[in-house]
Amino acid sequence: MEHIDINILEKYIISREDITPGELVIITAHLEQCAYCKDHAEKLTAFFNGIEKEMQTEPTEHDKAFAEKLLARNRLALPEKKLALQERVDNALSTFVEIIEPYRRPLMQRLVRYIQIHPIRFAGATSVTAFAMVLAFLAIPKIVKDNNPAFAKVKDYVLRVYNKNAEEIWSKSVIGIPDCFSENRWQLEGETRRFVLIRDLDSDGKNEVLLTGKLHDAEYTSDSIYCLNNDGRLKWKTGTGDWIYFGETGKNHQGNIYINDFCTITEKTSKRLRLFILASVNQFSPIKLFEVDIDDGKILHGYFNRGGTSTVEHSDLNKDGNEEIILAGINDAYNRAYLAILDPDNIDGYAPVTSQYKPVDIKKAEEKYYLLFPLSKLHEFYGKVSYNGIRSLEILKDGKIRVYINEILSINKPDNIKDVGEVYLFRLDLEVEAIAPNDHFIKLNNYLLEHGKLKKSLIPEHLEELKKSILYWDGEKFQNTPTRNKLYSFKNLP
Repeated sequence: MEHIDINILEKYIISREDITPGELVIITAHLEQCAYCKDHAEKLTAFFNGIEKEMQTEPTEHDKAFAEKLLARNRLALPEKKLALQERVDNALSTFVEIIEPYRRPLMQRLVRYIQIHPIRFAGATSVTAFAMVLAFLAIPKIVKDNNPAFAKVKDYVLRVYNKNAEEIWSKSVIGIPDCFSENRWQLEGETRRFVLIRDLDSDGKNEVLLTGKLHDAEYTSDSIYCLNNDGRLKWKTGTGDWIYFGETGKNHQGNIYINDFCTITEKTSKRLRLFILASVNQFSPIKLFEVDIDDGKILHGYFNRGGTSTVEHSDLNKDGNEEIILAGINDAYNRAYLAILDPDNIDGYAPVTSQYKPVDIKKAEEKYYLLFPLSKLHEFYGKVSYNGIRSLEILKDGKIRVYINEILSINKPDNIKDVGEVYLFRLDLEVEAIAPNDHFIKLNNYLLEHGKLKKSLIPEHLEELKKSILYWDGEKFQNTPTRNKLYSFKNLP
């Protein structure tokens, strides 16, 4: 018995509408009698049905890599070329270049379209060319989507995490976290907070996602920090631990606790990361800086300051390979802006306070340096409160620190004069190298001179007085000359 021509059999299976009614009757009758052609037709049908199931799928990374590999051949297709099973897979790739339309349609959908236009020749019960095509497809190493978090953003209480190619890896509801980005601090109405940070805490090549909330009664609360694995599963959660009282018990830090900021520093020898968290009560005072174990979130040690601090910075100031922690804010025991330099290995204890605020059952901290900034004479005219503050600080490449002081003045000053302050530049030994007024300081100084409230300009003489009036904590009392804390026992200081 003569068997059905392969081209006709392919049409019978793929595009039956192209066969005349008479031919259709003959083919159907033949398949009922010929076991060879029936088996051939069944295998062809199963093959094409399998392809059809893939027609509606979106292109995968595997498809894209396959398409790019084909296009890289930059050769025309040769659909009539006959391939043997033993020929190299690369030959099959160059044969099918013309069917590739990268990123537009799934590979299998393109393949079906090609087969419909150029029927494939079969040897026995298997398409030699199609078989080579499948081999080529499977031979290309499967590309797994990068699932390592690189950055994240929160929008409308939904956290979306992306890899380095800006492809979304996963998302989840995060009620309690405002709109923000992972590498930025959130700033609004004078408040500075960090809510999301991405770091490889355990050095396994996969980044963790650290989160905290803005509210105290939401899914993600303001007094806890959450560590998520790279796939979004919770690794650990921790609160802020125990707090101390400055002064009379019961009259301090009543209210909600907020995590203001958190950062990682790198150990010099092991290169492992360490996680430090800054928290405060009612967003202002007191503050607690503490380190947690990166594996389980257990609190290791803590530093307390009576007064507000919104951010924690870190830098290897003296270039010895060990990073220091830098805090700046307000010490409201002395009603002055402060700057503290801490050794990450030695942060236990409390910052300098007056005798009335001395806490019980906790030792003095051993800061490398602790400084208080003087008030300017502007407070004699527009003093809203009896203290100043830190607007921001900047760590320069050479290790020097630039501190921006904010003189907190009343609203009775001219409307166009707002953030009045000075800029201090410190050397590595924390001695002031230079001081300069900001633009609003200059404007207010000139305004006071014009209205007869000042007999003599505050610039530059008064600025030089401020420069010499910075106080340095020596572990027992404040000195008016550059001094480090004598309680600090390490010797790798500038």
